[in-house]
Amino acid sequence: MDEQYILKTLSNAIDVLELFDEEAALTPKEIENRIKMNRTNLYRILYTLRHRGLLDLDPQTGEYKIGLKVFHLASLSLKRLDVKTISHPFLQILGNLLNESIHLVVKNNQFAIFVDKIEANEDVNMGSYIGWSAPLYCTASGKLLISYESDEWIKSYFKNLDLKKYTDNTLVQYEQFMNNITNIREKGYSSDEEEMVEGLTCFAVPIIGHSGKIVAAVSVSGATTKMNKKKELVLEELKKTATEISKTITRTPQGVL
Repeated sequence: MDEQYILKTLSNAIDVLELFDEEAALTPKEIENRIKMNRTNLYRILYTLRHRGLLDLDPQTGEYKIGLKVFHLASLSLKRLDVKTISHPFLQILGNLLNESIHLVVKNNQFAIFVDKIEANEDVNMGSYIGWSAPLYCTASGKLLISYESDEWIKSYFKNLDLKKYTDNTLVQYEQFMNNITNIREKGYSSDEEEMVEGLTCFAVPIIGHSGKIVAAVSVSGATTKMNKKKELVLEELKKTATEISKTITRTPQGVL
């Protein structure tokens, strides 16, 4: 970028605002010590930011805080985002870290819909792709999404389903399946241990939105031999990623997602 077109005063004002990434409130002296700016110019910037609603001044403490105008501007940007848009950069980081396939999955009636995928060099071909509709009962993400439904819903779903046993590990007995769902609810994550594809293991955790409701599942899939060896690492990083996505979503105005 050609720096001759950058307005120095505006750039300094943005530097001031970015200080509040680290601190919730700062006095003018604290800002001055951190920004290393001419005092007169700094106070003019603070006055202007306060005048435009980007900063608020607490008259009792003399501290500046981020103003409501900043949150309003941020909300305008977030309104244009959906769960896939928000999640994608986090999924890319996770995929690069684990070198395994990453999926973002939502529930649509009786199916798990794969709305995003980060590709990896798959040792075992899952056959997944963006837009794929998979059964809920034999995928890690699907079972996780089911676990947030009531027992009555699950019983009705299972009763009316034409169950297919994809592998020897596919759960097709209701009692077995409900035991697995109970286990998922207790642990907070789901696993598919060769229940749909032999040699493939998947782990899934929830992305939580407003009011504690699940909005999607994020999963990691890989060869069983590799996944068993690094299960703890996979679950740790998977949970971290889901937490960061959930935090971002809950900062989005309710009703957008």
